[in-house]
Amino acid sequence: MRKNLLTVRSVFNVFVIFGTIISLTFLYSCKTVTPEIKEPAKAQERESVKPAKARIEAKTPAVTVQKEIPGFSLKDLEEAEYNYLSAYKGSVKLTRGLFRKKNEPKSTTETMVALTNHFAFGKVSGKEGAAAILVTTTGTASFYYDLAFVVKEKGKTKNISTVPLGDRVKIKSLSIKDNIINIDMIRHKKKDPACCPTEDATLKFALQNNKLVAVK
Repeated sequence: MRKNLLTVRSVFNVFVIFGTIISLTFLYSCKTVTPEIKEPAKAQERESVKPAKARIEAKTPAVTVQKEIPGFSLKDLEEAEYNYLSAYKGSVKLTRGLFRKKNEPKSTTETMVALTNHFAFGKVSGKEGAAAILVTTTGTASFYYDLAFVVKEKGKTKNISTVPLGDRVKIKSLSIKDNIINIDMIRHKKKDPACCPTEDATLKFALQNNKLVAVK
C-alpha cells in the first residue's frame, strides 16, 4: 500500500515539475519573442515614412524659402517635368519630388533626380515663376546639381531653362531678389578633391530670351 502511495506521489510530483517547466518556458518565450516581432514592424514603419528623397541626398539642409505666388505652389515643382539636366539626357517627370529609373533593365544601379529644399518664387527679368535646384545621381559617388526656372503657361508648369551648378557642390541658399536669382554655395577650387569643395561663391542669374544666363 505504501509503495503504491509512493509511486502515485512520485508520478504526481513529476507531473507538477513538468507542468511548471512548461509554464515557465511559455512565459519566457512570450517575453522574448514579442519584442522581436514588434521591433521589425516599427523599423519597417520608420522606413516607409522616411522620404524617398533622403536616399539620394541625406544632407540637403532645410531652408527658409520665399512665399508661394498665386496659382503656383511647391506641389507644382514636385510634379513638374524638367529638361536639360547636366547628368541625364532627356526630360524627367517628378512624382512627389523624385524621379528614378534603372540604368539598364537588369541593372542594380539607377538614376535618381530629386527636388532639393532650395526653391524660390518671384519675378526674374520680369517673368513670374519659380527657381528650383535639383540634384541627380547615376549610381556613383557623384551628385550633380542644376538650377531650373519654371513658369506657368496656360495653367501648365513648364521648365523653360536649366543650367548646371556642378558635382558635389554645397548649396547654402537660393533666393530671387530684384529680378535676379541669387545662389550662395561652396564650389571647388582647382586643387580641391571632388568630395570636398572649399570656395565660397555667389552666383547670379537672369533670363535672356527665356534662357538662364550668369550675370555680375
